[in-house]
Amino acid sequence: MTKNTDTPHNTPEKVGIIGFGKMGKLHAKGYTAVGADIVWVYDPHMDGTDCPYPVTDDVNVIFRDCSVVSICSPSSTHIEFAKMSFRAGRHTFVEKPLGLSAEECADLVEMHTQSNRRFRAGVGHIERFNSAFQVALENIHRVGKITNIYAVRTNPSSSRISDADVISDLTIHDLDLMRAICGGDALQSVQVKESVASDNGLLDSIDFTGVLNGVSVGVRTSRISQKSQRHLYITGTRGVLAVDLIGRSVVWAETMEDLAEDGESLPVQPSDHIISQMGAWITAIQTASTPVVGLTDGLFAVQACDVVRQAIKK
Repeated sequence: MTKNTDTPHNTPEKVGIIGFGKMGKLHAKGYTAVGADIVWVYDPHMDGTDCPYPVTDDVNVIFRDCSVVSICSPSSTHIEFAKMSFRAGRHTFVEKPLGLSAEECADLVEMHTQSNRRFRAGVGHIERFNSAFQVALENIHRVGKITNIYAVRTNPSSSRISDADVISDLTIHDLDLMRAICGGDALQSVQVKESVASDNGLLDSIDFTGVLNGVSVGVRTSRISQKSQRHLYITGTRGVLAVDLIGRSVVWAETMEDLAEDGESLPVQPSDHIISQMGAWITAIQTASTPVVGLTDGLFAVQACDVVRQAIKK
C-alpha cells in the first residue's frame, strides 16, 4: 500500500502551484502535510484574499523560483503550462487529465524523453492512492484470473468543470484504475450503450463496454446523477472484489450473488489520499525514482478516452 507521507530528506522542496481552485488547494494541503515549502501560487482568476501563500501574477516567477511545479489549472491549459515547466527543467506534476487530446499528450511524453528525463514528471490520478483501492490491489490474487472489471461513478450536476466532458472529468479515473489492475496499452472493442450530452454540447453521461489486455471492462459514469457513487467490481475465476471508493470498503465473495450476505469485509485503514499522493510524489523526486503515476500512465488514460469518443461517433 502506498502510505509514504514523509519526505526522505531534511531540505524541503520549493513548490509552485498553478491554479488555486479545488485541486490547487488540495495539492497545497498535501504538500504542506509532507513538509514541502509552497513558495508561489499563480492563478489569474483569483483575487488572492483566500490564499494563505504568496501569490504572483507572473507565472514565470514560479519556473524561476521553484524546484517543483503543480499544474492545477483548467484542463485545456495543462499541456501549455507543462511544456513551460519542462523547458525550465522543473519537476512537474500535472493534474488529470494530462491533456485533452492524445496527440498533445504524446508530444509532451516525447518532450520529456528528449530531456533525458533529468526531472520527474507525474500525473494526478488520485484514486490510485485511495486506501480501498490499495487494499483491493493487495488482495487481487483472491479473484484468480481476472475476467471482468465493472465501474460505476456518478456525481450530482456541477458547474466546476466547464472545459472537459464527463469522459475526461470522471471516466478517466476508472480507465486508469483498470489499467493499474490488469495492465495493457490500449482500450479495444469499445461498444457504447448510452451517451447523454448537455445543452452546452459537452457529454455528461456515458455507459460502455470494452476490452483491456484481454479483460472485459464496463464503465458507467454520469455527472447528472442525484447521488455520488464510486464502485468498482473486479471479477475473476475464483471470486469477486467489490470496492466502494467513497465508503472506503472492500468486500470479497466467491460470486456476485454472495456479496450482500456472505461477503468477507477486508480491513481498510483510514488515510488521506491527497497526502499519500503528494508524499509519494515528493519521495520520487528526492530519491530520483519513478513516480507512481507517470506520463505514460497519463497518456494511456487520455488515449483510452479518445477511443471511447470515437466509438460514440460510430
